[in-house]
Amino acid sequence: MVEPTEAEVEAQLAETEALAESLEAAVLSGDTTVTHDELTQTKSLVGFLRLQVAGAKRRAAENRAKKRSEAIRALHDEAVRRVPDSGTKLVAALQKVENAAKAFYEMADDYDAMLRDWRVQLNSLDIADSQQEEGIGLNGIGQILIDGKTLVLVDGGQHLNKLFTGGTPYGKLVPIRDVDQGNKDLRDHTYKVLREIAELR
Repeated sequence: MVEPTEAEVEAQLAETEALAESLEAAVLSGDTTVTHDELTQTKSLVGFLRLQVAGAKRRAAENRAKKRSEAIRALHDEAVRRVPDSGTKLVAALQKVENAAKAFYEMADDYDAMLRDWRVQLNSLDIADSQQEEGIGLNGIGQILIDGKTLVLVDGGQHLNKLFTGGTPYGKLVPIRDVDQGNKDLRDHTYKVLREIAELR
């Protein structure tokens, strides 16, 4: 048997209350066609329907509470299921980024060192700024020229800083909000947070 909804019971109650009021009014106006049983049964039904409305409201509230509890539990279970794996993947991804950035920095540093060494060699060969011989030399500000093309220092650290932060707290790739912390502290804090995520059980 399908239980009536709260709205259906309230509608029936309103209709029955209106009928009871009209019967009472009829009796008061002298209508002798309204019987005692008819009026008593209608008023009794009003009381019964009021109980039904209260019961329907209580059941509806219980159902809402049950669904809310189930939704909260489902969210908790989803978090417990998904967060540890996400934390592990984030740690691995961050380590790849760090390793790649380190490799880039070291490669750029080696390249810059090579250019500086060539400049020293050119100076030792009495090639000053703005001079070229055999397709190699220095321009007016001491940068190396190869067949007329200028070779500039890479400065890997500067490029990495611009890539990840754009020189601002909310940068090009990654918005680093803890700008007041030292770089090492920020890095260690990041790994700590991600490892704690990965360890959630």
